[in-house]
Amino acid sequence: MRYGILAVAFGVAVCGGATAQQRYDGAKIKVLSTNSAYDLELKKFAHEFTEKTGAEVQFDLFGYAPTAQKVSVELLTRSDSYDVVYLGSEEFGRYASGDILEPLDNYIDMKSADVQDFIAPVLRLYNKDGKQLAFPHFAATQLLYYRADLFEKAGIKQPPQTWEEFRNDCDLLRKADIQCTALRGQPDTGENIWFWGQVLYGFGGKYFADEPADLSPR
Repeated sequence: MRYGILAVAFGVAVCGGATAQQRYDGAKIKVLSTNSAYDLELKKFAHEFTEKTGAEVQFDLFGYAPTAQKVSVELLTRSDSYDVVYLGSEEFGRYASGDILEPLDNYIDMKSADVQDFIAPVLRLYNKDGKQLAFPHFAATQLLYYRADLFEKAGIKQPPQTWEEFRNDCDLLRKADIQCTALRGQPDTGENIWFWGQVLYGFGGKYFADEPADLSPR
């Protein structure tokens, strides 16, 4: 499972939870995030936020790797160039301390806020010492797509249920002169690193000896 979050950076300009009665005409909120499908869709609704609050939202969207690099520079230098930034879940721990992220509790009453649309365990991941430091932006996992006609041609009766079956099916497909699959392999945090965990655990492996009691590397 992979998660993305939107966190309020050090130089927050205005609260996103403003009601229709609170006007911030002339204010600008700069968002640094990825040019993925969910961000592009989110950008389409920015005008609705502006209509309700008066605040203009400006998006700077880049590929995942450039975004991660830019966010790192912005947060570690405590720049106020952006108000809302994207953080992959694997990066959140780096910035959850040191007063780098602005607690959302300063702007939103989490006890009364409508957060039912968020997956509860994911929302809790971004709560540190009782303070909500970010909201989940999306939650994603891997899906296996396959062509039933090519499986039938190779003599495969059903999709693989394990990585061992996946490997065996690839052998059958290659014997039938069919390319097996396409997987992420480009070296990068946003490319192969988060995907690798699913392979590791799928084969019964672990990163740590006994998480969270014993974090000795396996």
